[in-house]
Amino acid sequence: MKKIFIAFSIICSAMLLLVGCSKDNDWAFEGNDNFITSFKLLLADSDGGVVTGAIAEGEIIVMVPEDFSFAGAQATVAISEHATIYPNPAEITNWDEDQSFVVSSYNGSQNIYRYTVRREKIEEEKTGNFVLFSQTDVNNFAALGIKKLDGNLSVGIQSQDYVGDDMTDADDPIVTLAPLASLTEVKGEIIIYVCPDDYSVGFSNLKKVGSIKIPQTKYRLKDFIFPSLEEVYGDLYYPQYNASMVTTVYLPKLVSVGGNFELGGLMSLASFSVPELKQVMGKLSLRANGAMGTISTLSFPKLEQVGDVMDLYAFVGTSIEIPVLKTCGGFDWDGLNKIESIEAPALEQLFGSSNFRNGIEVTRISFPKITYIENIELSGLRSLEDIDMPELKSAKNINFNSLVKLSNLECLGTLNEVIETLTLQNLSGLTESFALPTTLTSIGKLDIANLPGLTELDIRDTGIKGVGITSNSNTPFKLTADDIMEGSLSLNGLFELSGMKEVKGDVEIIVANTNTAVELIPNMETVHGNFTLTYNYTTGSLNIPALTKVNGICRINTKAIVTMPKFAEAGADFIYNKGGANDTGIVPEFTLPKLSKINGDFAIYIGHTMAGLNYPQDQGIPFDIKMPSLTTITGILKIHTHENPSTSTRPSNRLANLDGFSTLEKVSGVDIYRQAALRNYTGLKKALTSFSADYWNLANIGYMPSYDDLVKDGKYIDPTL
Repeated sequence: MKKIFIAFSIICSAMLLLVGCSKDNDWAFEGNDNFITSFKLLLADSDGGVVTGAIAEGEIIVMVPEDFSFAGAQATVAISEHATIYPNPAEITNWDEDQSFVVSSYNGSQNIYRYTVRREKIEEEKTGNFVLFSQTDVNNFAALGIKKLDGNLSVGIQSQDYVGDDMTDADDPIVTLAPLASLTEVKGEIIIYVCPDDYSVGFSNLKKVGSIKIPQTKYRLKDFIFPSLEEVYGDLYYPQYNASMVTTVYLPKLVSVGGNFELGGLMSLASFSVPELKQVMGKLSLRANGAMGTISTLSFPKLEQVGDVMDLYAFVGTSIEIPVLKTCGGFDWDGLNKIESIEAPALEQLFGSSNFRNGIEVTRISFPKITYIENIELSGLRSLEDIDMPELKSAKNINFNSLVKLSNLECLGTLNEVIETLTLQNLSGLTESFALPTTLTSIGKLDIANLPGLTELDIRDTGIKGVGITSNSNTPFKLTADDIMEGSLSLNGLFELSGMKEVKGDVEIIVANTNTAVELIPNMETVHGNFTLTYNYTTGSLNIPALTKVNGICRINTKAIVTMPKFAEAGADFIYNKGGANDTGIVPEFTLPKLSKINGDFAIYIGHTMAGLNYPQDQGIPFDIKMPSLTTITGILKIHTHENPSTSTRPSNRLANLDGFSTLEKVSGVDIYRQAALRNYTGLKKALTSFSADYWNLANIGYMPSYDDLVKDGKYIDPTL
């Protein structure tokens, strides 16, 4: 009678050791090797059947069913080259008993292996991790009669040498998984490194599984089919590039995926069927390399929930059907070039980020029941005319950008709040002025840019906490706000402002080119966050008449004259950057007449002198720094040519003295660099003793006295003058 038998590894590391211990190692012929690299028992009454031993840490473990007979079995043992083994396995007949083998290397060193038989009960439910390395392993796993496995199952192993070069036994390769058809549940992971063409037959009755993973492998499937699978506790995963030959995805009974459902590289897809799928608790991702086969419709007829993002890339069909989807972690749909309408008729909530890009034919987006959106971005949908969201009440962020055919914002008609930012940019179809819906009573920030129909905005009593506006018009944009602005203010262009005496967030202003004197933020007195002013032109001048205090960092980037007559205190660093690297010489001085304290560094970047005959004004026009009320800098006083010294090696020839700091009493250090004209330090006389010589740093200066030259010897002026 033919006996049943099994040859598998219960410990994955055993098989990996088997692969790694080879006579081809660099030191193999030095006579040190004493390993058993392979152990097999050939069974006399089983038509060439083989029992394979698992080798690990000095043990050879053979696992067989409890009624298995070794009668007539003969051993085939592979050992290191030039090594010997005792006793001779060929002379042993009773393989039911434990054995010890001594393997001696060519130079006499010894290694002892203990042979052990473990008998397994034939039972429908089994606990353990199994690695099937050969066809015999597959056949004899089936012989155990396991229907429910509490553990992991690996088909083949992954090569140690090259990811993707997956392995089966060369003498007994895995050619069919049909014997696994009795398996109905695997609570752990099924990982398939070797995929015979009929792999799905092997899992034809599998209903529940912890996860299924087919990692990067040299074996390519043409079909992704699990005909009885109903529930995946974790991930269903066939990654990018691997699925490039898959034409059919068929999971006719799948209801639930507890983790991610990811199929990548679907460039050959022609059929996709998941008719019973109701929920994916993680990510649902279908991606192609360039184009998703020839399929015209992606249908999820019963899908109600996606816990994470629904990620679709390079779908070339015309329809995506999600008729009962209620909640989703977000949509990331890119390359939907033939879809005209995106519809989710039952969708109520979108958690996470949603992005729709490169849908050149999309004319309509319809979410008629949606009430909450966390983050949504509609960008570059140049055919989009209609957005239908009549029940939308709350959103965290909404971004509409470059929707050139969108002619109205009726989709925001019932919105009550935008927790963070409502962004409306480059909507050239909004040719008429518009008003935000009266239901919208709270917006963290309204960010608008290049809306041709909008030239003025009054946000008083609207619940808008902050504003960002970019205007390309030569006519100043009129912005009116409450005296106290709760959020931030960001302006780019020319503006006429009313209100805004106090801003609790950051203020950033980029001024457009002007030939006149411009009065900015005429009423603003206090900024609780950071303040940044940027003007990149040399014409005109800027005046900030009312600003008294900035609690954060104050940064002034300007090539033109700027005045701040009332500014008294910076709560952090104050940075004055006069025109970046190049100083064209039109600014004679920088003065802050009321500034008394900087709670951080005071950094002044003058710009280097321009070389050549085209810049004759650079050869002697002085530049003065005047701080007549400044007494305290808690950080460093830094005067350089450029914020990044490595970008230029040329010095400045403008700053001749530091008389403008004559009232300064306290500073943590002085750092001056590349000021070729500087020869007078009298202005620092009061402040020098407030810090030690370790924080006196000069380099590439016209006159470079040491700390002691000034403090002890009083050599404040270059003696050569």
